[in-house]
Amino acid sequence: MATEKQRHTFISYSRINKEFALKLARELRAAGFPIWLDQLDIPTGARWDDEIEKALRECGIFMVILTPASIASDNAKDEIGYAIDHGKRILPVLLEHCEIPLRLRRFQYVDFTRMNYSEGAKSAKELLARLIEEKSTPAPAKISEGKERPTQPSQTRSTRSASGTRKAAPAETARTSKKQLLTKPMMIMTGIVAFVILVLIGGAGFLLGMFPFARQFPTNTPTQEIKLADTPAPTAIANSLTPAAQRFYTEEFDGHNDTWNLFIKSGRENEFSRVIDKGKLVVQISPKQDEPRAHLINSAFNYTDVQLEVVVTNNGNNANGVSLVCRYSDSGWYEFIISNDQTYSIFVFGPDGEVLQGGTAGSKKILSGKAKNIYTATCKGSELSLTVNDTPIETIKIKYDFPEGKIGIGFSAPKNLPVDLEFESVKISQP
Repeated sequence: MATEKQRHTFISYSRINKEFALKLARELRAAGFPIWLDQLDIPTGARWDDEIEKALRECGIFMVILTPASIASDNAKDEIGYAIDHGKRILPVLLEHCEIPLRLRRFQYVDFTRMNYSEGAKSAKELLARLIEEKSTPAPAKISEGKERPTQPSQTRSTRSASGTRKAAPAETARTSKKQLLTKPMMIMTGIVAFVILVLIGGAGFLLGMFPFARQFPTNTPTQEIKLADTPAPTAIANSLTPAAQRFYTEEFDGHNDTWNLFIKSGRENEFSRVIDKGKLVVQISPKQDEPRAHLINSAFNYTDVQLEVVVTNNGNNANGVSLVCRYSDSGWYEFIISNDQTYSIFVFGPDGEVLQGGTAGSKKILSGKAKNIYTATCKGSELSLTVNDTPIETIKIKYDFPEGKIGIGFSAPKNLPVDLEFESVKISQP
């Protein structure tokens, strides 16, 4: 029998939808369902990856919240693949219109795009209860063949030769001969009956061909449409971006950050260390080459006008570089680079990373040394604006128009010295 821990429901989601996942998990728990959610069930100091893997392995039901961000996440894809491959009960929850993964389309799902939250939560409870009931219902007992007939031949009915070959006993041989005598006439009669039936069918077909009025035509009574109980109603799939209100949020680095992808612009991968510790993204750089520099680009959405605000703490005395990136695409991107040595740069980069526009300046509003700074970058229309610790620093007009792209953050060691940074949050908002 499975343990209670093995019967819990694992909720998979994108970091962007953490508020919805938390609200739904708490409501399902209040209704008595055993729910596992990383925000509620990973103890302080535990390794997030290990705890998530363990919970996924031990769960009985796998619930996945589907949005454009979640289906673009490699972590979510891995979790979905693991759950299906290991025979977990699957419960998709469609929160936003998106291209539903092929492997999930055969499962009945809860469609929050067609109902309000209360209706969706009620539907989720009903479907979850059904999955739990199906799981706990024992399969019908299979009748043992031993109750119908002996599994081993009786010694009084047969004997074996010295070579091990079974030989029929005399009584068995007599029964077999009698059975054959009864079977042959029955086979003959069966053949005759079948022949007569075929002749009658052929004759009826011939008569219907000669007398069309004898055929029966269908009536106008409509037939009843039969639908499978577990087949969801068709859902309109949209490839467009979700509404703007759903794309703006604050990244607080609680361990489920599966939409941020690392791109190294210079240096080696082993020069960069990134860990989530107590709700902060800790980045350490140990330079072995000149000025190692990398970006974390968020793959969830594209933006046109957007504002980024990062809260970052320098834990070392050495100069560091913190970047804010907007409209990142194959055509190029805009980047704000701020260092705690009180210098900053606003650049327009081309597709190959070449500087197309921009320059470097300084500001005393940037706190140097071991200190916390708040950097705000605004990309609006043809203007790029930088604010440091709530003080506007500079605005430039851009000559190269990149209509939209992804956002990101970055870190570098501009003076080729060790770097130790803590990102507390990244706020993505409408300017």
